Amino acid sequence: MKLIEHSDHLCLQPDQPATRTLICLHGLGADGYDWLPILQSWRTSQPTQCLCLHAPYRNVTINQGLSMRAWYDIFDRNLTMKEDTQGLHQATQRVQTTIQTIQQTTTDDHQIILVGFSMGGALALYTALTTPGIHGVAGLACYLPLATQWPYEPLPSLPIFLAHGQHDDIIPLAWSHQSYQLLLKTPNTQLHTYPIGHYIGKALIDDLLHWLDNCSAHAAEEIA
Repeated sequence: MKLIEHSDHLCLQPDQPATRTLICLHGLGADGYDWLPILQSWRTSQPTQCLCLHAPYRNVTINQGLSMRAWYDIFDRNLTMKEDTQGLHQATQRVQTTIQTIQQTTTDDHQIILVGFSMGGALALYTALTTPGIHGVAGLACYLPLATQWPYEPLPSLPIFLAHGQHDDIIPLAWSHQSYQLLLKTPNTQLHTYPIGHYIGKALIDDLLHWLDNCSAHAAEEIA
């Protein structure tokens, strides 16, 4: 795959014309480069373009107001106690703009799938549930934002992959279970857990790749 670096994102281009695009969203304080070791080692079933977005720098309240890359502000360790609704909506608009650009430059059967880790996973879930034209979403070690407000409509055809470490000390596994119960309104939802902490392990990657292949097959059936 060919790596193309931009100021606000990275693009991994396959050797053949891409039939799907993964939009990858990193966690708090990281950037799109965090995805490269995983993505460059993947062997996918179809030519896949990967866009790894960089969050903007912002002051993060929970980290003493220090400036770092973050999709939205975090006010408390209990992430759902008080949420940065405005910041979340701004980040969602950024992802939506990326989606629109992809749609303008690809064919109607091109698949768009969101994959996010931690804060990026929360953003991926929120965006996928509030934006048309997405063929799947994977939320890794994350939670469903604004869950108490439940602004989402059930999307029967949207495949959702949730994955979480059983020993995660940053975002409790219980939050994934709670999100899963809410997301059961969208029937193609699955939750996988692993004996790991707040990171992406090999078993998770293997399951994610398998889900991506099934997700793409499902999307192709929907289009047909």
